[in-house]
Amino acid sequence: MENKSTNKKISREKEIVSLMIDLYHKGGENTLTMEEYLDIKEYSMERLDSCPFGEDKTFCSSCQVHCYDGDHREKIRLVMRHSAPRMLFYHPVMMLRHTLASLKRS
Repeated sequence: MENKSTNKKISREKEIVSLMIDLYHKGGENTLTMEEYLDIKEYSMERLDSCPFGEDKTFCSSCQVHCYDGDHREKIRLVMRHSAPRMLFYHPVMMLRHTLASLKRS
């Protein structure tokens, strides 16, 4: 059975990634079709559900294991590159928490 903190950590990661994918999809630089948008969103959630690190999970960007296949990895990089700086304006509290958690792990 999964630890409650793991569920919380994975849930938080899912929320952040989902918001970033949505932000990218709504943005002007969106290069994803609707099918690709739905695919990358579903794929990301599946990968987070099956993260082998559980409670010890780091942020995907700093993980040593690449669980995304090449095509999805490139798409999520596009999403992150576009959405990360914009998250400060759309979801400032969430971005601040994410940044502080990143700094704690450094």
